[in-house]
Parts: sequence; structure tokens; C-alpha cells
Amino acid sequence: MDAFKQSIYKKLDTEGIKGTHLSSFSFSVNEYSAKMSTQERQRVFDPDLSEFGLSGPETEDFIIDYVYDTVNVKISSVNELMQMRSVNGKPFFLLLESSKTTYCLALEKIPGAVTFRKDDGIISLGYIKEINGGLGFMDSTVNDLGTLKKVIGDFWVWGDSVSQLTSLFNVEFIGGDLNLKKSQITDFGALTHIGGNLNLRGKEPFSFGNLKYIGKNLMLSKKYKDKFITEDINIIGKIKYFDDKEI
Repeated sequence: MDAFKQSIYKKLDTEGIKGTHLSSFSFSVNEYSAKMSTQERQRVFDPDLSEFGLSGPETEDFIIDYVYDTVNVKISSVNELMQMRSVNGKPFFLLLESSKTTYCLALEKIPGAVTFRKDDGIISLGYIKEINGGLGFMDSTVNDLGTLKKVIGDFWVWGDSVSQLTSLFNVEFIGGDLNLKKSQITDFGALTHIGGNLNLRGKEPFSFGNLKYIGKNLMLSKKYKDKFITEDINIIGKIKYFDDKEI
């Protein structure tokens, strides 16, 4: 691989593939009312590699080569990737939570925040080890965090009627808040560090496991006051108690 291509591949690995969402439309006319209506047919992704001097078809060809050289998967167009959020129940091509449309391959390090949802078809986070941003689960079917060890931003779960997570498994470090009040998680696994708040409102008492540090506040329900054992945890903020009815 030449140095030019290698340098771009490295940037795509560390920052993701930036671009724009486009939509194609079909048109129809009602012969009785003479009104035109539109219906969205397809959402497409237009990657932007102009900073490297690439444009048009050569941009798509480059992304196709990048995917094949990186994960040995052959695609015929960039838009195939939008239909490949998961493969065999594991993440494959992820849309990041960003101000600019950014996708990335699910490599060991994810270069930004990501949210997993019910329709993704993802069961395990597979070989992802680090997420350089927040991690969220919205009515997700994920039940296994795979090899994940580090989340730089917030970690949150929403939708306890669907979400399958009951443990944090191998996660050791969460840099932001950990919000579990809408989750079924009762096992902290290998977790030792939370940089922000820990929200356990509405949760019945369970063991904190190996947790040693909470950078801000611990939030609990009043009815479980003094029921959680916190002596071994360095809590920089306060332990705050709330009425369950406020949840």
C-alpha cells in the first residue's frame, strides 16, 4: 500500500468517514386534484474526501477499497454500507452521533459517540474495545458488550422493556456519567472508574463490585437509603437521594 493511501486509511480509522446524507424522491400527480405529491424512496450517503483531493467516482472507489483492505469485505457501492449496520449480530458500519454525518467501521476503537437501537439487529458489541465518546442503548437488543473496556463519554441505557443488558461485563473505565435507572443492569463487572455521576434511581441494592471511584455524585432512591455499601468507593461529589415518583 502506498504512503498516500495509508495516511488516508489511518485518518478514516481514527476519525470515521465524513459526508452527507442525500435522498432521492419519486413524484406522483393526483389527476382529480392536480396536486403533486412526493415520496422518499432512498436515503444515500455521499462521502467527502475532498481534503485529500478526491472527488466524484474516485471517492466511492476509494471507500470501496478501504473497506476491502481493512475488513476483507467486498462491496459494490458506498450505499451498501448503510444497510450493513450489523453482520451476524455484531456491529459493522456505524453512524456516529456527530454534528456532521460520520460513519465508521466497527474496529477496536470507535472514533466518536454511538447509540444502539432495537432495529440495528445487534446482539453483541463484538471486538470493539474502546469508544471515544458516549455509548447509549435505546430499546436495544444488545445483551453482550463483547471485549469493550473503555468508554470516554457517558454510558446510558433507556428502555428497560426491551434492553437485554444485565451486566457491564469487561468495561473498566467510563469517563462521563453512568445512567442505569432505565436498565436491567445489576452487575458492574470489571468497572473501577466513573468520571461523572452514577445514577441508580429506582434500582434495588446490589454490589458495586470492583468500583473504586465516582467523579461526581451517586444518585439513589430514598427508600434504599443506606442500603448500598459505598465505603470502598471514593465519591468526589455527594450521595443524593430522590423520590421514585420523580423518575
